[in-house]
Amino acid sequence: MKMLNEWSEWLTLDAGTLNDAASSIPKKSVYLIRSRRAFSRVFGVSPLVYIGAVEGNSNRSTSQRMNGLVAQNNPPHTAFNGIQKLLKLGETLEFCVWQSELPDPEAVKASLLCFYEKIHLELPPLNHQRGAKNDP
Repeated sequence: MKMLNEWSEWLTLDAGTLNDAASSIPKKSVYLIRSRRAFSRVFGVSPLVYIGAVEGNSNRSTSQRMNGLVAQNNPPHTAFNGIQKLLKLGETLEFCVWQSELPDPEAVKASLLCFYEKIHLELPPLNHQRGAKNDP
């Protein structure tokens, strides 16, 4: 599997950058949000703060979903409050996106969360559940 070659470059998470990148972000994909510094985890450290995906039945595209991280949407993005708190604390956040459209982004997100949890013994700080298709 060539997972590392399919990710976009890391870009600053803000409304302007998201708007500029919107046309190159696949409609149904997975995205990662990281800080420029690593946070202590139960085991080790990681800069990742959130792993996200567009649900298969969602009417929103990946870029629309990600815009909900920096602008209040209705309904709000599940990580909106945490992202806003990190930004207010002066953290610089970045994002990258899987560059091709995925048939089941939620399954990929679930696998990434499972992998992260196996390494760090917990989920990323702003992910509150594993996802519908995770390993038990």
